[in-house]
Amino acid sequence: MGSQSILRFIPVLAALVLLPGEAWTEAGGPPEAEVKAEFLERFTRFIDWPQGGFKNPEAPFALCLLGRTPLEPYLARMARTRRIKDRSIQVRTLAGPGEVEGCSLVWISPEAAGSLEQVLERTAGKAILTVGDTEGLAARGAHINLKREGTRLTFDINVAQAKRSGLRFSSQLLQLGNLVGGEAPP
Repeated sequence: MGSQSILRFIPVLAALVLLPGEAWTEAGGPPEAEVKAEFLERFTRFIDWPQGGFKNPEAPFALCLLGRTPLEPYLARMARTRRIKDRSIQVRTLAGPGEVEGCSLVWISPEAAGSLEQVLERTAGKAILTVGDTEGLAARGAHINLKREGTRLTFDINVAQAKRSGLRFSSQLLQLGNLVGGEAPP
């Protein structure tokens, strides 16, 4: 994605970060799960997967869900109408951490947060983005953790994990997130 394209998306991501929590619950406002699903898609715009990060040029972008999550219907709708990294989107529900092979992104629900270490063992050195919304998940090794700060939805980024994965996080995304786990990549 060129720098002009990235610059167009910064206000969109920043607006999501600054979206007041009350907007999620007011009549007509999107549910929090829908906002989180949008965050996932927006994150992918600011992260580059390495050339060998996909099995082949036609492979879909696999959004994998570990544990029950209210994000699933929103991601399924997204998969029908959008593309990520110029690829079709496939939403997969995982029975356990052993099924992360072939995933591009793994959403770790709060009920599956206890499996984080097993997920990290299986994704180590692979271009598989790990994201969740459980307190302290990024500090424990997930790439990104969405969290509430008052009425705002913000996120932590584990920069050491980002470096090890081969995923390239844009400086714009790093500026918007709260950095944990080391210094920002150059």
